[in-house]
Amino acid sequence: MKENLIKLWSKLLNIGMSDELSYINRVRLKILNQQGFYVVLIVFLFIIKTLAEGEEDIWILFIILLTSSFILVLNYWKKHLAAKLYWTVFYPSLMMGVIVLYGEAIHGEATFFIFMVTVLIFFSENWIRTFLIIFTITLFLFSIYYTNNYESPFAEITDEIDKVLFFSVTVLCISAIIVTFSGELLRHIKELESNNIDLSNAYKEIERFAYISSHNLKTPIRTIRSFTDLMARDLNRKKTENLPEYLDFVKQGAEQMQFLIIDILEYSKLNQDKGIQIEAVNLNKTIDFIQMQIQSFSEKSIEIKTDKLPTIQSNQTLINSIFQNLIENGIKYNDSKQILITISIRTTEDTHILTFEDNGIGIAKEYHEKIFNMFERLHSNPKYEGTGIGLAMRKKIVEKLGGKISVDSEEGKGAKFYLELPIEPKVMF
Repeated sequence: MKENLIKLWSKLLNIGMSDELSYINRVRLKILNQQGFYVVLIVFLFIIKTLAEGEEDIWILFIILLTSSFILVLNYWKKHLAAKLYWTVFYPSLMMGVIVLYGEAIHGEATFFIFMVTVLIFFSENWIRTFLIIFTITLFLFSIYYTNNYESPFAEITDEIDKVLFFSVTVLCISAIIVTFSGELLRHIKELESNNIDLSNAYKEIERFAYISSHNLKTPIRTIRSFTDLMARDLNRKKTENLPEYLDFVKQGAEQMQFLIIDILEYSKLNQDKGIQIEAVNLNKTIDFIQMQIQSFSEKSIEIKTDKLPTIQSNQTLINSIFQNLIENGIKYNDSKQILITISIRTTEDTHILTFEDNGIGIAKEYHEKIFNMFERLHSNPKYEGTGIGLAMRKKIVEKLGGKISVDSEEGKGAKFYLELPIEPKVMF
């Protein structure tokens, strides 16, 4: 019941809300909807009281109720400027009329303070503020002048309950403005603090990314430069017997640099791509597709055992990338005659936990964290090709999907990679 009321109240506050509105205009809209709803509520209470007492002014209250609810209609139609002007022009005029009809006994003058505060909140232009404040003060002074010099037609039917209701609506409206502004301000401050932390982390990552990228690109560039210098030297001496060997080294350096640049570009795209579509992903079909690809180019004897995997909510392209990298690593870093990769799954209340286990060369414990850093390669042996970006990229993809990745392994005893994916993914930027 409480949750339903909170949802209903949230819907009322967000009548006419759209993504096109700026932050300050969203806050203004919430306050305007609040004020309009409170006025409608209080007028409705007045109607109930008047009906119970059989007083003759019921028709006036119905007119006020209809005109008061029109502000919510304007917001619903997204006529936000018209709604603000309606509040700051019509409502003060309405209040002046109420004071003229019911007299000073209801103490309605304090409500003019609300209108002047909302003028300052709803408008940024000084000339509009000045005009509307002067207009409000004029209405206030006229209502005082009238009640001091003329008799109000419904003054006699005003009682203590009317005074309490008027006082309640004044306190309610002012309190709502203060609470909404302070709440939104605190939320905005927290968002700024969070954004500052994210920006600081992103800046540090960019610095580290740029440093490591330039450092790792130096190696193939040095290789190319060194062997082209040797080629130039031998050509000057008219020696050609070593040229094919030198060209192979230049080719290897160029290929290494190409792979590095491609991986660096792919990694950097992860920070920019926000168009991630969450969809149904059949994990069994994903494994079958990867297995078919691997068998088409690998000459090793490979067996992939897997549980019956579910269909999960994620992104097909990113899941393919993660699974393919983990399976290919299990094959690449494996000297066994019969390569065995086992994929299993268990599901908790909010997480799918997949295990990728292989019988490969394993990873020493001191490297369990380092392997997820950019350009961290544990093997200089040329038979284990790579740029050292693969696992760093997959870790970033997993985190982007709101998950985690970790490893449990010992050198020479294979490796287990644990992939945790949320059942209801929230894409992280």
